[in-house]
Amino acid sequence: HALQKQILKRKFSGLQNSIFHSTYYTACPWKKMPQVTTVYDMISEIFPETFELPHIKETREAKSKAIKNASQIIAISETTKRDIQKVYGIQEHLIDVIHLGVDYTFFATKPSEGITQALLSKHHLNSPYFLYVGGRLHHKNFIRLLKGFALSVASRDHNLGVVGDRKSTRL
Repeated sequence: HALQKQILKRKFSGLQNSIFHSTYYTACPWKKMPQVTTVYDMISEIFPETFELPHIKETREAKSKAIKNASQIIAISETTKRDIQKVYGIQEHLIDVIHLGVDYTFFATKPSEGITQALLSKHHLNSPYFLYVGGRLHHKNFIRLLKGFALSVASRDHNLGVVGDRKSTRL
């Protein structure tokens, strides 16, 4: 963090009439510059007992600092906004809800049937299937997903495709 802060100071020193927007809890190196931070959820603050990993504690501390120093906060949902207010006592007018999304043109080009079939074959997915995209950390409830899928009627005629970081899975 210290190196990142020094690089930011050197690269952007002297900026006037600027806003610093942290999209993942980076501290602004200029105290007088207005700061905006985006908050994705407050799960580790609401359920701290389930988040004992060192990197999550560090992220929680950085998030706390970013929220407290922000001139304005972007929450990705009304629930996140309420949680920020509840946990930090931030006034409602300082939090804007802006939902995550992607430009529709991102999906405008459909892959060819050959590419689609190659991907399905490579990952042993016979249609129909459910797709899980995400990490396997405990707060994602991945183990519960596996158990629930295995016990469900859907598992008889559907596959479960899983992509994402699996290093943190403990099966």
